[in-house]
Amino acid sequence: MEAVIEFVPVVLTLLLGVVIGAGIGITIRNFSNKKNKNNKKIRIKK
Repeated sequence: MEAVIEFVPVVLTLLLGVVIGAGIGITIRNFSNKKNKNNKKIRIKK
């Protein structure tokens, strides 16, 4: 039982890291997509 209690925080930390990593990845993707759309608009204006 002691081994399981020690294992839980490790799993939670890994899950938290995955969730944060996924959130950052989505944010970066959305940001780059917005940049690409802005670039296309500027090219059309020129």
